[in-house]
Amino acid sequence: MKKFIIIDGQGLLYRTFYALPRLTTSYGQIINAVYGFTIILLKLIEEEKPDYIMVAFDTSKPTFRHKEFEDYKIHRKKMPSELVTQIPLVEEIIRDYNISICSKEGYEADDIIGTMVKKAEERNYNTLIVTGDKDIFQLISPFTKVMTTIKGITEVKVYDEESIRDKYGVKPNKIVDIIALKGDSSDNIPGVPGIGEKTAINLIKKYGNINNLFDNIDKISKKSLREQLIKYQEQVLMSKKLATIITDVPIDYNFDDFRIKSPDYKELWKIFNKLEFKNLVKKVSSPVSYTHLRAHETPE
Repeated sequence: MKKFIIIDGQGLLYRTFYALPRLTTSYGQIINAVYGFTIILLKLIEEEKPDYIMVAFDTSKPTFRHKEFEDYKIHRKKMPSELVTQIPLVEEIIRDYNISICSKEGYEADDIIGTMVKKAEERNYNTLIVTGDKDIFQLISPFTKVMTTIKGITEVKVYDEESIRDKYGVKPNKIVDIIALKGDSSDNIPGVPGIGEKTAINLIKKYGNINNLFDNIDKISKKSLREQLIKYQEQVLMSKKLATIITDVPIDYNFDDFRIKSPDYKELWKIFNKLEFKNLVKKVSSPVSYTHLRAHETPE
């Protein structure tokens, strides 16, 4: 089966920025995020040997979620300037690897990822999503797994359907129902005040989803919990809408654009030299590790 890797660009950049110490070039350019991102990208290409690969990024424009809930992500801190300056460098390296970057105004990177995952599943491709965002667990299926960083940039964990059931006791597509009840402070999704993850999981395990939960609200014996759910029912429904990843974003795509290709070694050598990535300069000066890529360049 064909293998498709989708990288959550924004999420991975944040993870590497905070995971690595402050690294700078001799002329003062901060490079910790771009270095960490590049190391992970290279590791994925060499070890996973994908047939297709792409990177999804957010845009600076508000999304439909902001229109639905004005305070969506309102508590998110502004991206640090030290990270902002590294984004063009990361994008340049991605392009030099001949990898497509995808984004769409009005939608988040997660929605682009969700859409491409469904398209890949229609082709019976195996997809590996690389991200630091656990909300994306809802996309896990027999065809789709999620890789997240646990510590630093080298320790990772891959989640599949079984590991989600072990962790939450529910199927991956029920993750949004859990978020709808407990909320998500990082995205300022409100949920129900006073309901934590444990209670949310138990409710969804028992009732299946929030619609069935509210259809059987009278069966909840604990009065305070029942009254709280009734009081915040509309907020729960809105929270689920905010947490649900869209899988039908209207984007133009061609899977041939995502086909793995040989990198532009000359341009990579230039930027790795500029950023003083000495080990990576040696790697692209003698690119023996990329010989497997050429086998993937021919059409199916």
